[in-house]
Amino acid sequence: MTDSEVTDAPPEKKQLKPASQNPWYVLATIYGEQGDQFDEELHARNRRIWNGWACGHMPEEEREELAKEIEVDASELAPWTDVERKTVRRAFSARLGPGMVFPDPQTGCDFSTTKFEKSVHMMRYVFSGNVYFDSATFSGDAQFGAAAFSEYANFRTAAFSGDANFGYAAFNRGACFGSAAFSGDAYFGCVAFSGDAEFHAATFGGATTFHSAAFSGVTNFHSATFSGEAGFGSATFSRTAYFDSAAFRGDADFSLSTFLNSVVFESAAFCKNTHFELVSFSAGANYESVTFSGNVVFSHSAFSHSADFGSATFDRDALFDHASFCGSAHFYASMFSGIADFHSADFSGDAYFRRSTFHRFCYFTESTFGKRPDSPTRIFTTPPASATRASCQSFRSCPARFCTRTRSSRPRTLSTGL
Repeated sequence: MTDSEVTDAPPEKKQLKPASQNPWYVLATIYGEQGDQFDEELHARNRRIWNGWACGHMPEEEREELAKEIEVDASELAPWTDVERKTVRRAFSARLGPGMVFPDPQTGCDFSTTKFEKSVHMMRYVFSGNVYFDSATFSGDAQFGAAAFSEYANFRTAAFSGDANFGYAAFNRGACFGSAAFSGDAYFGCVAFSGDAEFHAATFGGATTFHSAAFSGVTNFHSATFSGEAGFGSATFSRTAYFDSAAFRGDADFSLSTFLNSVVFESAAFCKNTHFELVSFSAGANYESVTFSGNVVFSHSAFSHSADFGSATFDRDALFDHASFCGSAHFYASMFSGIADFHSADFSGDAYFRRSTFHRFCYFTESTFGKRPDSPTRIFTTPPASATRASCQSFRSCPARFCTRTRSSRPRTLSTGL
């Protein structure tokens, strides 16, 4: 067989295994699976057995730190008692058959290609080694709230048919959700990603929340699809964040987020209203060729480095009022079909608007420019019939004014001649 034949062959479809045959799942539900109504006592008993297995070999100080992280009593992470050990081994053999090898906690957990027919409840579980859920399918809800993933966590190509809850979970190494499919709501609020976070080509069918999440490593949402609302408000991105070619089909909210390194939204599509107000961009922000089909708000956002909106399309209103551009601001060949509001914006670096197209009102009132702006190609359509006389007069005479600072920091008004 030639190399080309190997390359062109379709990938082998992995055979799913029922969760009831997975030794790690049996251990995680040693006292029984949850029914239609969630049983808190049953969950606590199962969690004690799992965490005692996962953490019993650790030094006491490490167990105490983990207990604080997942907010449980440190005794829950202590080694099993002799009575617990006998009970677990008896139940384990009863469900999987005699002679089944008991899992070693230091070799990690393998849930890959596992079919979970029932809802999975692993809230506040500790995964002390590498854990693999790649190609697993969750028919019910997947509850991993406040879980601790000490090593690499792999959920690549996993399919979540119900809601997925990872709120307040801690991923201390890399986390991979590449090409994962979330059919229901996906909640990652307040999650801590200490390593890289990989969501390349993931699909989110319901509401998606990453509110107040902390991304310490490289973040990759390249070609991800958000069909419902996408919330990244107050999230922190410490290293480069990639959202290039992502599709946001519902409202998108990044307000109050912090990008400590560069962020790439190149060729992304925002189909509804988008919020980037009060966002801090500490490095380059790339919005080249982005399409904003709904209203977009960048009010009071701070661009400490370059901001590139070249060839971006704004189909409705675009608000950049009170935004600050400390580096170069590129709007080359951008298209503004709605109102473009830059009033009180501060352009400390070069500002490029050449070949930009403004179809409606364009406001730069009280804006300040550290350097004379590169002139836009001024293309305007007729104001709508509903516009008032005052607004039409403003539109015809001078809908925008550029102001540049002199040495004395007193603004000097320069008419654009629009």
